[in-house]
Amino acid sequence: ASLPHFNPDGTLHSLQVGEMTSMLEAVIDAVQQYEIALETALLPTTQNPATILRLNQKGRIQEGFDADILLLDSDTLTLSDVMVRGQWFMQNKNIIRNGAFER
Repeated sequence: ASLPHFNPDGTLHSLQVGEMTSMLEAVIDAVQQYEIALETALLPTTQNPATILRLNQKGRIQEGFDADILLLDSDTLTLSDVMVRGQWFMQNKNIIRNGAFER
């Protein structure tokens, strides 16, 4: 995620890159600290951005969609498994395949 920093007059001062885990950490905080239901806490990181960005095959688990799925540990909500377009990239907290952004 990009993290823009603006001057007091509203002009862009700098642009930094957020940590890849920051969105998941925000979901975990919402559920554990603020007692927001998991299905509600997930919307800002799944369905909402997909809808806004018109990514019609993303954001939901539904027939005909891309089969991008993150599985979380039920106790800690830490990431345990990742599927991208129907292919497993992480299983049981072990990376088994790298994507376009990994080395």
